[in-house]
Amino acid sequence: MVNIEKGKGIWLTRHLRGNLLAGILVIVPAGLAAFVIFWLFVSVDNILQPIIQAVTGRDIVGLGFALAVIVVFLVGLMARNIIGKRIVQFGETVMARIPLARQIYQGTKQTMTSLSGLGSKAAFRDVVLIEFPRQGMKTIGFVTNEMKDKKGKKLLAVYVPTAPMPTSGFFQIVSEDMVIPTDISVDQAMQMVISSGMVSPETIDLGD
Repeated sequence: MVNIEKGKGIWLTRHLRGNLLAGILVIVPAGLAAFVIFWLFVSVDNILQPIIQAVTGRDIVGLGFALAVIVVFLVGLMARNIIGKRIVQFGETVMARIPLARQIYQGTKQTMTSLSGLGSKAAFRDVVLIEFPRQGMKTIGFVTNEMKDKKGKKLLAVYVPTAPMPTSGFFQIVSEDMVIPTDISVDQAMQMVISSGMVSPETIDLGD
């Protein structure tokens, strides 16, 4: 009788723990997504509120974000039709003739295209670990290119994203022996960054 009650107690404990873990797996990603959306909403809305206030004479919460979404949608719609493509190409031609603007525009466009998965070329070749921001601390990095110094030594261009917004980060040029190769996929690494480490592989080889 005691063993039966004990078995029921263990089953109930495992059942409750399983339900709690399942709930956490639903709530945490949803909460993180809601936080990012809320942050984006507030940031964009605050930028456009001064213009709205100047036109209407009062603040209208959410209107700035709505206008930004509409503008982005209309630009995307325009960019996908024939006339719009020609306008965009003309704008890019003009932008390409402005020295500083050219580098900023092309670099930003390539990064956003790669991150969105719309580009034909993969944005990140490999996922590595790199000592950053100081020696002894390791963080996720994405190899974006390879090059050589004058002596022929192989160098890697590594992008170190910031959490939870991987579109901002740091660019490093390091020798090949300064990075630790991993078997982590790009998708897994992106999930780690966006979740601030809450979604991570069970084991990671730090190369120690």
